[in-house]
Amino acid sequence: MKGLLLNEELDVQNPATLVKTHPDVTVIIDRALADCIGYQA
Repeated sequence: MKGLLLNEELDVQNPATLVKTHPDVTVIIDRALADCIGYQA
C-alpha cells in the first residue's frame, strides 16, 4: 500500500499501484495503516 499511496509511479513489482490507472477509484485506509506507512493527507 505504501507504493500506492506515497508516490505517483506504477511499479510492476507492486501490482496494487495499477489501480492508479483506473479513472474512478477510491482507496480507503484506516488511521493505523496511515500512521504505519507515514501517510499524511
